[in-house]
Amino acid sequence: MNKVRRVVKGLDLMLNHFKKNQKANKMERFRRHVINEILFTELNYINDLGVLEELRETLRNELTIKSDEQYINKIFMNVSDIRQENQKFYDQIKSKTVNLNANSVIFNNVEVQGFETYYSYCRNYNESLKALKQLLQKQPQLEYSLKNRQNMRGLQIVDFLVKPVQRLPKYILFWKELKKGTRSNHPDMKNIQYLQQEFERLNEENNKSMDKFMNRARVMELSKEYEDDSIYQENEDRLIIYEDIASIIKEGKELNVIFYIFTDIVLIGYQEQESKTKKAMKYKLDSQTIVKDQLDTKYFTNLFSIVIQENVIQFTAQNKEIKEKSIKQIQKIINYIKERSQIQDIDPITVKVVGTEERFSYSINKYTIYIVEIEIDRIVLKIYIRFSRALELLNIFKQRYPDGTFEDISSYHWLNNHSTKVIEERMIAIEKMIQQVLILNQKQPEKLQPNEQSILSLLSLPDNFYELPKLNKKVDIEIKRQFKSYLQKPEQKVQQGVSDILDAYFSARNSQIRVSTIQETNVAVVTENYREIQQKNGKVIDVYLIDNQCEKIYIQEITRAAEIVKVLAQQMQLKYYQDFKLILEDKYLNRRVIDDDEVILQLHKISVNGILNSSINKIEQFWTNSNEEKLLFRKVIYLDPKYEFVEIYQDWVRMQYLVLQFFEEIRELKFLLNRQKLFLYIAFYLIIKKQDVKYENIQKYLKSEIFDQIEPKEWEMEVKKYITQINSQLLQLETEKKSMVYLCQYQFLKNIYYEKEATMNIYKLEVHRELQATFSKLKIHDIKGNIYIGLSQQKISLLTPLDKKVIQEIQYQEIDNIQSFPNKLVIHTKQNKPEKGWKFITFQSFEIKMLINFYKELSLNES
Repeated sequence: MNKVRRVVKGLDLMLNHFKKNQKANKMERFRRHVINEILFTELNYINDLGVLEELRETLRNELTIKSDEQYINKIFMNVSDIRQENQKFYDQIKSKTVNLNANSVIFNNVEVQGFETYYSYCRNYNESLKALKQLLQKQPQLEYSLKNRQNMRGLQIVDFLVKPVQRLPKYILFWKELKKGTRSNHPDMKNIQYLQQEFERLNEENNKSMDKFMNRARVMELSKEYEDDSIYQENEDRLIIYEDIASIIKEGKELNVIFYIFTDIVLIGYQEQESKTKKAMKYKLDSQTIVKDQLDTKYFTNLFSIVIQENVIQFTAQNKEIKEKSIKQIQKIINYIKERSQIQDIDPITVKVVGTEERFSYSINKYTIYIVEIEIDRIVLKIYIRFSRALELLNIFKQRYPDGTFEDISSYHWLNNHSTKVIEERMIAIEKMIQQVLILNQKQPEKLQPNEQSILSLLSLPDNFYELPKLNKKVDIEIKRQFKSYLQKPEQKVQQGVSDILDAYFSARNSQIRVSTIQETNVAVVTENYREIQQKNGKVIDVYLIDNQCEKIYIQEITRAAEIVKVLAQQMQLKYYQDFKLILEDKYLNRRVIDDDEVILQLHKISVNGILNSSINKIEQFWTNSNEEKLLFRKVIYLDPKYEFVEIYQDWVRMQYLVLQFFEEIRELKFLLNRQKLFLYIAFYLIIKKQDVKYENIQKYLKSEIFDQIEPKEWEMEVKKYITQINSQLLQLETEKKSMVYLCQYQFLKNIYYEKEATMNIYKLEVHRELQATFSKLKIHDIKGNIYIGLSQQKISLLTPLDKKVIQEIQYQEIDNIQSFPNKLVIHTKQNKPEKGWKFITFQSFEIKMLINFYKELSLNES
């Protein structure tokens, strides 16, 4: 049995050896075939180059006009040099194949440097064909000499002229095939790999050389087309990178153009309407050039603009793909210029109109506010401007900079002022105007007359606006120093709170730095020195905390909301305040969240130094029924309770404030509660406020429409029951470290956070008729008339108007984009359901859009 096994094993070894030899022999045969192929095709190619040399001499001898010899030189170029190099290459290989065997080294010391002669030939190949055509037109008798020649084998002269262009890439294929047929340990393998690399390099360099030549030819073509020699002549390295068709918006009108992006300029070609002649506008690119991606609007889509010096070129691309490709190519060139530029003195400024809001929406004298975002080296702030104010500013800017290229802004009849198309046209014009003036002002500081306001002051920007990047760098150094010392501390795993989540979010958005975080403020809470402060160059305003407690705040002309929030938080000893904002409340208790960047003195109906401050005239005040509005300080960003309670537990001031704010929201009917919950929360209210259980105290707290639904005695009886239960539970929880008041507040918050509304920003919206029609077809009848929209950290909830039941939920990852108009909000999902988006009527569209984007980014950042 063992003998049989040994025999079988021996046969297996013999078979494996046979297979290996068979495979090796097959590889060797293939290797020899490729070597022979190289030599065979190389010899034929050299002979074809010889045909070109013969044709050159034939044509030269038959020329009737000797001056046409210049064409001969252009047609055949340096073909003799190429033949000489290829002959040397062939001889080197052929000489080593005489006694070819499986281990022969053939490709060592093969010289290929001379193949660089191909660069010139390939680069001038197209000119060669043009010269041939011109010569045969001038001397047609030469055509006979190029026909029926035995050595041409029925081919045309152009078939021979193209052979060097085609030959160079073939060498790469030869070496790849040869590698495939050569075993890895073959002594010639390194030589083959080297030659493959060399010919890849030669081809790459040749392609670059050809590309540049062809590109320069295209530049010359455009120079002739637009009758401007400077396009070609002023920079011999100028190449064209990208061209496409688009429209530009000039003085409110669209102009169809072809735009060309070069390595150093932008050329915009168009046809003049009257003369039908081609014209071009040329702009020099530099390291300060900016390309801006702009949001689509209802009437203007695929917008982007290029800011060059003080010029703003506003484009409308044909489609989204062209827009994205254009922006990518332009940014690539800008980055290329920046890498080679030595000028870094001026920080680039980017201006975008990011939205609009309608004020006095229910009044005949309503108007639109344009929200303008201005960025200088990652530092971002917003300004809020009316169209009438924009017109005033335009006239001032023209006077200050008479050489500037400011375009007029179209002014329509007041009846059209609220047309969406008109508003969108003005958005583009206002953005362009502010972009231009800031660039001009940055480079050419103005000379002010006495009592004249600076451009920065007119735009409600800080006086040191252009110096903010330097200030930010100092702050950056300090933050990095603190961060480094923080990293050196032993790592501690703790539950994340609101501050951790929001700080991580703001850190992730390192391109968004608020001015208030890097600049010292002159804002202060007024105490006993009130009269003394009034005499200084500033104003005093009232800000209402919870329970109608009022703080008087000293501010300057361009004090922004974020500065007041910061000072109030410090005064209250609130440890973290990024989730708190200022809110504007009118006499009807309608509220609007004040953006961090809004200038407080531009809120026209707040009390300043005890007098109603108004940016509108007396007639407008009459039509708008203008009454004083109150500034409130409230929490407006709500996260998951697990984060909220970490912060609450660590900050007694926060706990107290949230308890009182939730009591306020219960009273204002943010929560729709059943009777039992209402009794429970009123019990908590009376314990915390240390009030007796009397119906008068309950009546004072609740709105009449809620209080009147239940008899006074029942109120007292039911609330007493809950107070007894709460006190009993608190006695069980009481410890030496925590007081009864603390425990009561904590238990109240634990209860209230179970309500879905507790972690939502809730807005009342009107369902747009298009959305109503869509859902009527689908027989979904809840989505009509007025509904509520609830924004939380996890999702958007649409709620019924009566009992706030959830009709529909939209996850943030489903949202594609959000459009905000002065009185309309549209949420588009990636699935395009509904097809035209979730469309609502609201005058808080921008506020809601910003909050949705915030929660969306926050959820993505958290994940």
